[in-house]
Amino acid sequence: MEKERAMRLLIDFIKQTYIYIIVLGGLLIALNSMFLADKKSKRKINTTLFILSAVVFVDFLTGVLEDNKDLMWIYKVFDLISQGLKPVIVIVLIKLFTDRFNRIFIAIVSVNTITCMIAIFFNGFVSERVVKAYSILPIVCRIVLLIVLMVEGIKYISKTNLREAKLLIYILVNIVVTISIDIITTNARLLNPIYAINIMFYLLYVHNENSKKDPLTKAFNRQSFYSDVESIGYAINGVILFDVNDFKKINDVYGHTKGDEVLVSIVESVNKYLTHGSRLYRTGGDEFLIISRKNKDTIISISDKIRSECQKMGYPCAVGVCLRNKNILSIDDMVKEADENMYRDKSIQKQKAKDQKNSNSLK
Repeated sequence: MEKERAMRLLIDFIKQTYIYIIVLGGLLIALNSMFLADKKSKRKINTTLFILSAVVFVDFLTGVLEDNKDLMWIYKVFDLISQGLKPVIVIVLIKLFTDRFNRIFIAIVSVNTITCMIAIFFNGFVSERVVKAYSILPIVCRIVLLIVLMVEGIKYISKTNLREAKLLIYILVNIVVTISIDIITTNARLLNPIYAINIMFYLLYVHNENSKKDPLTKAFNRQSFYSDVESIGYAINGVILFDVNDFKKINDVYGHTKGDEVLVSIVESVNKYLTHGSRLYRTGGDEFLIISRKNKDTIISISDKIRSECQKMGYPCAVGVCLRNKNILSIDDMVKEADENMYRDKSIQKQKAKDQKNSNSLK
């Protein structure tokens, strides 16, 4: 009888984790082959997969020992571990969207674990009302984490383009529904594969986002520019082009490592001035392009700030702007006009530098 029961539990376990095992294997292979995924994203996903695997394993052992009276104390230990890992899963999922609230998370896990311990190990030794009270606290902990997940997920999604955030929204909704079911269901072991599937979706999102960006500067690449123009070209009100004056000289004198540092610094600085509706692309070596759906004054203000900030950093840039008007409607024409204005600005700056040099030599 015991052998039949053990075999039945084993078959049930294989059935309920079949999807999870397939997804986990695919994730590990994909994660190691996707060179575009950054280390931070890989670390987050690896941590999540490790915790999910631990939960699945512990849940299986808990199920095997559940009705074995001789090993009841071992069952209680595994049940405690299983209950303690539940909020950790939610916390790791929250970490996909944010890196904050570490102290709060530690406090919640501690409260959850202590209350689970009291509820599980003192069942039958203290009043049933006390046990029930302590059993409710872990659920409250997970509800708090669920609210944090929703808030931080919405904040994260609001910072991205709605067109690109669809998968993130889908992931967040799936996770929220899954955790909600987990909270109100006494046996939610079948939900573990759903967590893994959502991590797979998140990995696809990370890979997709990384493929859109220049590996060095993290500005969007030329392919992203073409894609965005095709999608929102009708809404673009202005184009800004800029490049670094005498960038070749920086590479020749100080080396390409210094040149790379300059480009990264410029992109980080320029991105501070770009709000939702404007996007920066690296279109060449030291050439950058911004498309914006903002109004005329805002676009001009952005171009002025770029010129001023690059000057302060010691890497003067030539800047060209073109605003959409009745004569210039297509993006190609706007880029062409902005390019001409940029080279005109470069010539003016070179002439000013030359005149300044001649003036100083006369003194």
